[in-house]
Amino acid sequence: AAQALGAGALLVNPYNVAEVARAIDESLNMPASEREERFEYLDKHIHGHTAQEWAEQYVGSLRHARQTSSYDAGPFSELSLAATLPVQQVVASYKACERSAGQRLLIFGLLGTLIDYESFASLQPPPQWVRRNLAALAASPHNTLVVLSGRERALLNEWLGDLPIWLVAENGLWIRPPPGWESGGGGGGGAAASGSAASLPA
Repeated sequence: AAQALGAGALLVNPYNVAEVARAIDESLNMPASEREERFEYLDKHIHGHTAQEWAEQYVGSLRHARQTSSYDAGPFSELSLAATLPVQQVVASYKACERSAGQRLLIFGLLGTLIDYESFASLQPPPQWVRRNLAALAASPHNTLVVLSGRERALLNEWLGDLPIWLVAENGLWIRPPPGWESGGGGGGGAAASGSAASLPA
């Protein structure tokens, strides 16, 4: 969003108090003509780049990549909407990984996958059976589990922090490879991968 709206917005580092203060002062003292020009740009950009347009372009790009590539995506190669998950093929692929001593990366979104929207909106934690299943999957040496969420890291840590899994909070801003949180920026991935991430204040 910052890149897309940069020409009309005042961009700041939200963790830099002085920079935020300067931007607020600049916006409050900005000439009316400049405010109107910036607003018109932002309004035009937002109405011309909707979520629907983005989704259509994204799916179209995936279809184009599939049609022009020889890569075999297996049971997930079809992009038809609302397709039924081929459970038997997924289970067979999962079990085959153990026979070949391979590694599996399992990535779960919190909302809509591990918890329904109603429970999510009322801040109800994932049910115990979900936690038990995550713990069982994480117990396999062949599995690396990742749970992604747009919610704050304190909440994700409260709900799932005791499990031996990777947690990604605030849409990737914070990553927790046990035992601590690591910022997603500034080379955080390397520290996370090495398991040497230091705990950061909540």
